[in-house]
Amino acid sequence: MNQASEDCAIVRQFWPKLKTYYQLHPTNCCLPDRFGQVRIMCFQDRVRQLTLEGVTSEVLKQVMQLDGVRVLIITNSELVEPLPDEIGKLPLTYLSIIRSNITGSLPSSFGNLSSLQVLNMMDTTLTGPLPQELGNLKMLSSLHLADNPGIIVDNRVDWTIAKWLARLELAFLLNGSSTGIRVSILLGIAIVLVTIIAIHIYVCLKHPKKTESDPLPLFADQTVAANENHDGMKESASLLHSHTKQYSTF
Repeated sequence: MNQASEDCAIVRQFWPKLKTYYQLHPTNCCLPDRFGQVRIMCFQDRVRQLTLEGVTSEVLKQVMQLDGVRVLIITNSELVEPLPDEIGKLPLTYLSIIRSNITGSLPSSFGNLSSLQVLNMMDTTLTGPLPQELGNLKMLSSLHLADNPGIIVDNRVDWTIAKWLARLELAFLLNGSSTGIRVSILLGIAIVLVTIIAIHIYVCLKHPKKTESDPLPLFADQTVAANENHDGMKESASLLHSHTKQYSTF
């Protein structure tokens, strides 16, 4: 059995537990069903993308066994407990969990998702502060946290979180219920900007630019010019003396 068959075997275990009308292909879970619908995408003999509806806690634990998944989309789930720490072990680049009743805060294991580029957690019942470990997500470029009044960022803003927030695009999809997040994001960006300005000022004071040229070379040039004029005057006087001496002989 190849890896794709092993992945499909896991999918077939939890698929009947989903509340969805999509049906798996009878022989290969990576192929469209009889209606042409595709909810699973495979690449290089691995399940790489999953789009699931009606996920339960039991199903999510089985999904964690698919260690090749890069894109995970979960909508209208029936999760009523915190996300498992095992989610941080997946090589995810895109994670979207929306319209879900998951509880608690984001697990600190999210900081291990080093390849994550998009995090979409809109319309959930998450609570508590964002974990500091999110500052490790250097590839993250898009964050969506709309309709999450329970999520907060401490107004003191940890430095790691501040750097992480400043790296993100300024197109955050936040609504009025996320005022605390918006204020903290702006504060985090302000901290980074102030730090950059302070460093620039320090460098300028440490290594000031010369506004005027050194007067010594100019003085030296003037001395050389004066010496040249003096020599020219001596030569002219010598010539005048010789002519005068000639005329005096006559």
